[in-house]
Amino acid sequence: MTSGRSGGASKIGGVFLRAASGPLQYAASCISGNKIVKGLEELAPSGLVDAYHRGIGEVARMVGVPKSEVERVLPTAEVAAVAERMNFSQPRALSAWQTHAGQFGFLDVVTALTVDGRPVEIAVCIERVAGKVRADPPLAQPLEALAIDIAAWNDLVQRTRHVLEDRGWLAAAYRRRIILRTVLFAIPMIALIGFTIAVVTFRLRRDAVDALLTGEDPCSVEAIPQEKLGWASTEQKGFIATKQAACDARRAEEKRLAEEEERRLAKERAVREAREARERECGALADEVEKGLLSEATRGVRDGHDALLDRIAKKTLEPSDLGPDDPVLPCGDTPAKKRLESAYGTALLGDVSIWTQRADPGKYARAALVAKKSEIPQNALLGLADNAERTAKGGLTGGDPNMIAKAKRLCALAKELGTPGRGGCNAVEGL
Repeated sequence: MTSGRSGGASKIGGVFLRAASGPLQYAASCISGNKIVKGLEELAPSGLVDAYHRGIGEVARMVGVPKSEVERVLPTAEVAAVAERMNFSQPRALSAWQTHAGQFGFLDVVTALTVDGRPVEIAVCIERVAGKVRADPPLAQPLEALAIDIAAWNDLVQRTRHVLEDRGWLAAAYRRRIILRTVLFAIPMIALIGFTIAVVTFRLRRDAVDALLTGEDPCSVEAIPQEKLGWASTEQKGFIATKQAACDARRAEEKRLAEEEERRLAKERAVREAREARERECGALADEVEKGLLSEATRGVRDGHDALLDRIAKKTLEPSDLGPDDPVLPCGDTPAKKRLESAYGTALLGDVSIWTQRADPGKYARAALVAKKSEIPQNALLGLADNAERTAKGGLTGGDPNMIAKAKRLCALAKELGTPGRGGCNAVEGL
């Protein structure tokens, strides 16, 4: 007896499991076969929910009870909750894969999924795919979130199977059938016919309402005809109101997100256009400096450095343009920065006496000269070395700390340019 009941219970569980887990197994085989997009598409919540309810319907037909009787003992609320989460996580994971997977070139992303030849659960498949692309969070995170929801869904399927395999539940269902038959045969035939017609009609109307409420989309309640709503029970009406509220909330959220996305894109577009406009203006300024003549058109991006830029363009720098304070050039945040720096270095070569004899070059000017080292004439380098040596000796003789500091800078520049000073420079460098 025990063996027979166990066999029947296992058969019931098997009927349900074949229907409910079909999409999961097919998705796992797709992903294991490196057909990631097909596998993710197969995990659409609507298909999983349809398979789940199809399994319940097959069990109900097999046991001989209404489908609603079977559903009463099942975790339908949890099923709806997990399906609702998957309505977000599954499209998000699919979109993330389609958007980002091109970065990986569709190499063997899942080669290691089934190295031992055994079938792998779908949640594990997705987790391993996510692990393979963990270096790309925008792709890995949606996959990890979907793996969690799919694992929860698979657990619900297994729990439902165990509930259906419970021998006590099967015995209770059988007893209800026997009692119902006894009652029906005990009632007078005429009353039985009238009662049956009334019950069946009422039940069919209620079941029709139930059938319209099985969809996971909360907005599906808006499609229920008004005449069928009149047959809805208090519980069904409450459920309809709840789904309508969820529908309204979802539409409001979708509208909010769409507006937010529109504002974000507009802001990004404005920032990009402003940056591109500034880069164009700075490029035009660099063109003018390189050609040696500034115009009114670029005044807006000079940032008040008109005089310095004019001297750079005409190669007529003044000692204060070299140091000891570094000059400040505009457009430091654009590609034109390097062109302006190069023009400044070219201007330094326009009159070498300004840095070999008259100025005290700062860090910026020294860096520009080092960058132009190969273009500097030898006599200019010798002049710089002589000036550095004289300044060093003067500072040492007079004990002037400012002159000694200047001598250190000149000696360091001469050394960087390949013409180091002699005794005086060596002496100040040791101070």
